[in-house]
Amino acid sequence: MFAKRVNRLVGRAALFAVAGSLGAVACKKEAPPAPPPARVTPPAPAAPPVVVKDPLKDGLLWVTKASFKAGEEIAVKYTAPVPSAGESQHWVTVIAVGKEDSEWGSWKMVGDQATADTLKGQTAPGAYEVRLHGGYPAKKFNVVARVKINVEPAPTPPPAIAGTVPAVAAGAGLLVLPKTVFKAGEEIAVKYAIPVFSKGDNQHWVTVVPVGKPDTEWGAWKMVSDLATADKLKAQTAPGDYEVRIHGEYPTKKFNVVGRVRIKVEP
Repeated sequence: MFAKRVNRLVGRAALFAVAGSLGAVACKKEAPPAPPPARVTPPAPAAPPVVVKDPLKDGLLWVTKASFKAGEEIAVKYTAPVPSAGESQHWVTVIAVGKEDSEWGSWKMVGDQATADTLKGQTAPGAYEVRLHGGYPAKKFNVVARVKINVEPAPTPPPAIAGTVPAVAAGAGLLVLPKTVFKAGEEIAVKYAIPVFSKGDNQHWVTVVPVGKPDTEWGAWKMVSDLATADKLKAQTAPGDYEVRIHGEYPTKKFNVVGRVRIKVEP
């Protein structure tokens, strides 16, 4: 009997222990899940750098400035030595904007590995284009680079003063004399309205001859230095009417009067 009672008590104690355990499990609360990580917005991609094209450069071609005076030589540079030999030669030209690529103005063959060139100045103001052709002679016309330039009028010569005669139309009015009456044997002082571009195939020379002589004749004469602003000519000993003449584009043109001023030599 006693053993049965003990077993009953032990059984009840076990049941209470199991029930207590189940209650503790039921009462235990689980921790809430961790919140998701904050969403990070990726930075906007950087804008590509703005590349500003130099209007004076195109491929190999580089013109040193955008504007030239009428008659001023056009300086051309190349961004790298230009291969120009055999069946792949280059040539450079300057021509009015809008002209076909098969047309040309003053031009020059580019020497092999050249890094610079000069083109004859344009006398008519306006919009022009320097063009570099490649692949010659396999391709007669093949523009590989072009740069636009502007040719402005030459400065207006100063107004004539008493005793002077302004230069006559035949060009840009380069020739200006401080006076037009000289004594026999007196040196003839010559001035130029702007510095005279005089080199390569566009040189200038100045002379004095009796009035009425053909433009193919000359008297005392002198080559004009590049960018000269003044010169002196040998004095005339015989009294009479003379003409100071300036010739341009030498040696391409042997005689090419671009300005003239009449003077008088007195006894």
